[in-house]
Parts: sequence; structure tokens; C-alpha cells
Amino acid sequence: MKTRAGISKRFVIVIASLVSALVLILAVAFNQVLRSNHSIINRTIVGGHERLLLGRGEALARALGQRKLAKTAELAREIGSLCRDQADFLHAVIFTRTADENYFRAAEKIQQNPAVETGIARDSVVREKREEGYLKKGLFEPAVDPVIRSSKGVYWQNVYVPFSLGKKEVVLQFSFSAAALQAALNEYSAEIGRMKKIVALLATALVIAVFGASYLFMHNFTLLIDGLSASIKKASAGELDVNLNAGADDELMELATSFNSLVGGMRELKEREKTFEEKEKILSELENRDTLGDIFKFGVTLLKENRLDDAAALFTTLTFLKPEGFGSYFNLGVIYARRREYGKSIDMFERALQANPGNGLTIQYLEKIRKLQYGDETSGDGSPA
Repeated sequence: MKTRAGISKRFVIVIASLVSALVLILAVAFNQVLRSNHSIINRTIVGGHERLLLGRGEALARALGQRKLAKTAELAREIGSLCRDQADFLHAVIFTRTADENYFRAAEKIQQNPAVETGIARDSVVREKREEGYLKKGLFEPAVDPVIRSSKGVYWQNVYVPFSLGKKEVVLQFSFSAAALQAALNEYSAEIGRMKKIVALLATALVIAVFGASYLFMHNFTLLIDGLSASIKKASAGELDVNLNAGADDELMELATSFNSLVGGMRELKEREKTFEEKEKILSELENRDTLGDIFKFGVTLLKENRLDDAAALFTTLTFLKPEGFGSYFNLGVIYARRREYGKSIDMFERALQANPGNGLTIQYLEKIRKLQYGDETSGDGSPA
């Protein structure tokens, strides 16, 4: 018995471990999906914002190009005038080339929002530290720096646009607000973080619940096995005054109840073995009851499965074997009602009423079927007895 209990415990532990591993794998996979979706959403949102900024920069460059400017100071004034009423325009720098192609001079600055601090002074020479080289790229085509910069709570992105100023080529750096973009990214990241925490908590709770349920099952199982072993020993020694305490688990309770029923049956048989006639009578009653009872229960099962022909055959047989049986006539009445054979249904219910006079449910069905026979109602399904 101990060996079997040990095997059962190991089996439960293995199953609990497998379920827990599956829960953890699903949690990790879900987090991976969230991470992948987060990356895709970020690229999509940022990419859309970059295309919008690129269009803004090109539109400003075209508007400035129509004014035929030749000096950087004039260009700076026109940029300030053109963008004065644009709330998302924060800052601009006009870069000119130097003798070294890797360096650029900040010829003019247009500071619309004082919170934007780029660290670039007017007339200073700068060189990009990043490998992308947006200033060099901006000499030939418009480009957007995807990096969102911030200063004093203000977020922006830089757009680089080539511009012909007289006979020389300059690069216009426009800084547009990215506050809405940053807020959306922050909100989405926070939501993803909350979802990851929820998944982690749920996975942990499920693992704890699985192992907790496994422990309770093994505890109840061990108690039941020990009690069953002790009770069997007592029963084998002839002591039938035993009762196995059923646990809370349904399956274990069923096992304990079955054992108690077995012991109770043995005790009952032992008490009735005093005389041969009583034993013969009991066996005869049990045989008759079990045979007809099993047929009746099987017929009810067929009726519930809507196998009306098979159920009708069984209940008809029972009326011959046990003519005084109420349930067979009642269920035949239900079957004929479902077939819409109302005359036969009424006949069966009347016979059921003869077997069990005054049965309220039978009287109700009789009234209902009689109304159906005359077309007062539209359905006649009944429940089996």
C-alpha cells in the first residue's frame, strides 16, 4: 500500500510540474509576443510621425525657396516669420559647409521655444558624433532623425532639409514638437508593463494553485488510503462496524462512499443470514429490483438522448413485466407526446394515473396533451419520470 501511495504521489507531482511548466512557458511566450508587438507598434508610430515631419520640412523649404533669398540672416528672419504661428515649431538652425566636409557652421539660429537647448551656439562649428551623419545627408535629401530629444520637459525631433541660398547650399535643421508622440509611446509602454506584471502574477498564482491543489489531493489521498487499509483489515477480521471518513474531494468521497456502501451491504447481508428463507427472499427482491431498475434507468437514458424508438421499446417491455409500474406508462406518454401521437400519449398518461392516482404532474400533462390534441397549444415536450 505504501508503494502504491508513493507512486501516486510521484504521479501527482509530475503532473503538477508539467502543468506549472506549461503555464510558465505560456507566460514567457505571451511576454515575447507583447515585446514583439511593442517593437512593431513603436516602429509604426515613429515611422508615421517621421513621414509627417518630413512633409512639414519639405513644405517649409518650398515656401522659403519661393522668396529668392541670398543671405542667411534674411533666411533666418523668413523662417521666424513663416513659423511664428506654428505651435509645434520649436527651433531651427541654418548650417553652412566649411572647408572640411565633416564640419558645419551654425550660421543662424531661430529660437522660438527657449526651453529647447541644443548646445549649439551661433557661428559655432559642429561635427556630428553619430555615424548616421544627418547633416551630411541633409545636403542631398531631406532626412528625419528618429531620436526624440528632450529639455526641460519639452520633446522634439530634428528634420534636415537641403536648401539653395543663392549660389551656396545650406542645411536647414527644423526642430518640431514630439510631445504627443512621446506621450503615446509612454502610455503604451506603461500599459505593456502593466500587462506583463499581470501575466507574471497570474502565472505565479496558477503555479501556486496547482501545487497547492496537488498537496491537498495527496494529503486527502494518503488519509483515505490509510483509512481504507485499516478498515479493510477490520472487515477481513469480521469486524463490520467500520465507517471510512470521506474527504472533500469528489473522487475520493466517491471511493469512500463506495467502500462504506460495500461494508454496509456486507453487514446487512450478515444480519439477514439468520434464516434461509429470509436470505432467499432478499436475493429474489434484489434480483428483481436490479433487473427491472436497470432496464428502467437505461430507458430514461435513451429518452434523454432523444432515442425515442429504443426508449419506447424498453418501456413497453416493462409494462408487460411490471403492469402496475407508474414510471413506464408516464414515460411512454412523454414519448408519444414528443412524436405528436396525442391519442396514444393520453392513453399512457391515463394508465399512469391509474397506477398512481392523484399524481399532480400526470394530471398536468394530461390537460396539456388534451389541449394539444385540439390545437390550443404549439408544443408538447415533457420531461421523463
